[in-house]
Amino acid sequence: MSIQVSTPSFSPVKTYELLHHMTGKGLSAKYHFPRQPCLYEPSMVAVQVILTNSSDHSLEEIHIGERSPAGLNIHCFNTIERLEPEASVTVSMGIDFSDSTQAANFQLCTKEEQFKVSIQPAVGELLMPSTMTEPDYSKEQGKLLGMNETSATVTMATANTSSQAISKQVLSVCNVGEVPSSQSNVHSLFVLSFISRPSGPPPFECSLQFARMAELWRCVEGSWL
Repeated sequence: MSIQVSTPSFSPVKTYELLHHMTGKGLSAKYHFPRQPCLYEPSMVAVQVILTNSSDHSLEEIHIGERSPAGLNIHCFNTIERLEPEASVTVSMGIDFSDSTQAANFQLCTKEEQFKVSIQPAVGELLMPSTMTEPDYSKEQGKLLGMNETSATVTMATANTSSQAISKQVLSVCNVGEVPSSQSNVHSLFVLSFISRPSGPPPFECSLQFARMAELWRCVEGSWL
């Protein structure tokens, strides 16, 4: 059986607020998940942060301070020595969420101030796409029976029932790989592995908790509403 990590089929552009400029006394920050391999450590999720100075004076020594929970593994961006008024800069971070959607809490600091911020990933961002042949997919799927099996029903509009529409919606919320299906009654097949265990067990043998799968399906269903 050949299982390989593949490139992302969808790169989301949605950003999330990390720090509002009022709270940050002129410093604001937004972040997004580029779904690219983390350059710092394979087990980390890559995060891009956009820092903006909305004040009328320069901000100095912007950096990452204390973090929690204890032992949280973060690759911090290099200190921004000076950010001029109305200027923005994009920096990269790496965070090891350890297969958890628990928020990564840390301080975003300037020379004079410290601000508590947090990044909480959607479960679909903890994954990396993989690929395999359809026969191998069917073989591995056959092992997922009983306690290793879960299912869900998603209600959708008729216009969204095509293979292309289903793939688009799933890929928009889950960083998974797609396996072409030759079966007329099967729209799409998807395969994944966890970022924090790139060299661990094959995708189908990673212990996908039922809560995680249910959350994935809620994300997919929500994208149709």
